Amino acid sequence: MGLRSTLVRRCQLLIVLLALSLLMTAIPHHQIFASLNELLWKHAGRLPQPSVNAFAGGDGGDVGVDGGGGGADDDDRRAFDVGQLHAVRGDSGREPSANIPEFRYLLNEPDTCRPRAPFLVVLVASEPTEFEARDAIRETWASESVALRGVSFRRLFLLGTASPASDAQRRIEEESRRHGDLIQQNFTDAYHNLTLKTLMGLHWVSVHCPHASYVMKTDSDMFVNLEVLVKAVLEQQVNEGHQQQQQEEEQGGEITQHGRVPRPDYFTGYVMRGFLPNRNPESKWYMSEDVYPGASYPTFCSGTGYVMSAPLATRLYRASLAIPRLRLEDVYVGVCLDSLGVEPVFPPYEFHFNHWRVSYSPCQYSRIVTSHAFSPSELRHYWRDLQRHRDEPCG
Repeated sequence: MGLRSTLVRRCQLLIVLLALSLLMTAIPHHQIFASLNELLWKHAGRLPQPSVNAFAGGDGGDVGVDGGGGGADDDDRRAFDVGQLHAVRGDSGREPSANIPEFRYLLNEPDTCRPRAPFLVVLVASEPTEFEARDAIRETWASESVALRGVSFRRLFLLGTASPASDAQRRIEEESRRHGDLIQQNFTDAYHNLTLKTLMGLHWVSVHCPHASYVMKTDSDMFVNLEVLVKAVLEQQVNEGHQQQQQEEEQGGEITQHGRVPRPDYFTGYVMRGFLPNRNPESKWYMSEDVYPGASYPTFCSGTGYVMSAPLATRLYRASLAIPRLRLEDVYVGVCLDSLGVEPVFPPYEFHFNHWRVSYSPCQYSRIVTSHAFSPSELRHYWRDLQRHRDEPCG
């Protein structure tokens, strides 16, 4: 009877957890449900969870993974091994020459970081035909008029090529001449090539802007509060680095001219830990065992918005030269980080980064860094309202 009672209680618990998961899928845009979902997959062992993309309306970000497994025993999970992936894909692991680029630049802005490197480079993944979305971003959160506490930033849009049958390329070239903020290579712009788009951005930073302090990657349908990013996230890292240098000086160490630069392996965003590959062949985020043999993904950050120190961007690009690509961009970046022995860290505030849409209020949006799924008109509307309440957003 004791065993039967235990089994009944466990079945009841599973039913409750599954019901909560379905409820969270139906009501995707509230942080309280996102937090509850995270607790569920952290503590429910191998209980299957809905795809995290449910929170982004089903088409946002690149985090096509199954939650769960956070409480599984170590001997019940097969950690991913880069060497194992090489073996499956037939890759020798030898690093190719960086002097033979696989794709060439159609549009480039090599002088963006001259004569002085900016504090922050913002890379925005954008589809070629998203002309209005790029204009909305230029007019709102990435406007040159945005004041970032005395530090500078540069924005760049990352594009592949549009359909040859359209006139998009001609318009893109005109847009490039007008704004000087488009980076484009000659790979087809498609969902399965998002990884190529990010690698293009990392390559650009490593070649043309290696002395920036930070790099952010985000998407064209995102709201981003760069002021909160700089003030609440990045300056804290700079200050912590400065305090560490002061301690070393007191202990007899040397202080370099870069004493206020944060550690070179800083990476943060919406942290995804303990997620499992989606093995459903019908899923948009399907990951076959042949391509990715690991039982779980290494820790990564949602591709809707993450930030890293610029030196790490260069190291990530170099690491990618020896690691076969995965079409899930944010997972692949996590794999490259794992190969470097770097694990993403949580931001200072749990909800600084959000891969779902946060319900708008001036108070709420004055505290977060990212929110997802905005049309250009919505972005302009909410940005104007946020500026009107700038002095007293919570008043």
